[in-house]
Amino acid sequence: MSTRLTARIGSGAIAALLFASSLHALTITRDFSASWYNPATSGQGFSVEVIDSPTGKVMVTYWYTFDADARQIWVVGSGPVNGDRVTLSAYTATGGRFGTLFDPSQVNTAAWGTLEVEFTSCDQGTVRYQPLDPRLPPGSMPIRRLSSLFNSRCTGSITDDADDTGDTQITEPMVPLSGLGQTVGTARFAETLGYSEFSTSVENLDPGTYTVEVGGEERGEMTVFSTPAGNRGELEFRSPPEPGRLTLEFDPRGQRVSIRRANSGSEVMRVDFPADEPPPTVDPDAPGFGNAIYAVDLGQQTSAGGYGVADLELREACVQLHVYAADVPLGTYRIVIGGEDRGEVTVEQHKDYTYGEVYYRSPAEDGKRTLDFDPRGQRFDIVQNGVVFLTGVMPTQPTLVGDDQPGNDDG
Repeated sequence: MSTRLTARIGSGAIAALLFASSLHALTITRDFSASWYNPATSGQGFSVEVIDSPTGKVMVTYWYTFDADARQIWVVGSGPVNGDRVTLSAYTATGGRFGTLFDPSQVNTAAWGTLEVEFTSCDQGTVRYQPLDPRLPPGSMPIRRLSSLFNSRCTGSITDDADDTGDTQITEPMVPLSGLGQTVGTARFAETLGYSEFSTSVENLDPGTYTVEVGGEERGEMTVFSTPAGNRGELEFRSPPEPGRLTLEFDPRGQRVSIRRANSGSEVMRVDFPADEPPPTVDPDAPGFGNAIYAVDLGQQTSAGGYGVADLELREACVQLHVYAADVPLGTYRIVIGGEDRGEVTVEQHKDYTYGEVYYRSPAEDGKRTLDFDPRGQRFDIVQNGVVFLTGVMPTQPTLVGDDQPGNDDG
């Protein structure tokens, strides 16, 4: 399939023109695991499983059919997934017996031939078969979905295979080749249960047209334009498809990403994109992971009143500190922990309540401050203009061991 997206960035606007031979290039995913059959020959059919293996994604197919002597047989095959199709080496077995009479040593497997399964949508496909038995003619048949996995929503895109344990975010700088010292490039991949996105972006690269290659295959064209902020260019992919972006019909993880000049083919930037999300960086000065809570009430120190809480949660995958101040005069306060200024908290009016709060976390997370210190045993002061409004000392021993509430404890 030939697909192009030319993106122009200038004057604070983006104009995109998308050319594609199809709106969506199909990819076999785990949601193709189902029962399939040809309604015209009901009485035989296929069971399909899309599974993981040490070599990658594999499809296993069981064809319930008949041999040249009209006996029921199972034709079983497996093969690596290649986009919208799979070629399988198929086998049959003989010598088995029912129930307790079954003896594995009496079972013999024999090559049956080959199968090629190609899908044109999440609900339709074609099976082509080439038996070794000369009494069975080669041929093909259309197949239609007969069942679906519980609560599955097949889209035929790599989003169907998203890891259901959480979001994946991978950002890698691209390496400029010789003579491009000021050029900056980035490759990004994001995946969650609802979508997958991949993009390449460049700055300070000569204006012109460039091709983006992933795994040695050209995936699209990117045009770099001159803007008041400098030369800029970006190419975006998404699955499921979205207007203005190319369809993400490939998985960039574990692949080399290259940017080349379209007119000469010379490579200008590259990165070997990681296969997995890098592990989060844990600050060595932060408390270690665990399963406990440390909490302290922050008592008022002035006639202005108010109260606060500081609580530290140690979890299996993160550590989080929460500082909360309420019912003190509106304004910005310094958070002093163990005699060191750890940032500010702004107390504002929120409907019927007056409060402010901040979070610190290790590993770092967007929207939260980095927890790069251990607050246990330290004094907490909420200070404004040198006046301490709230104070308290966090204990060195846990206030609670175990979960404080049901749910996810990843912070």
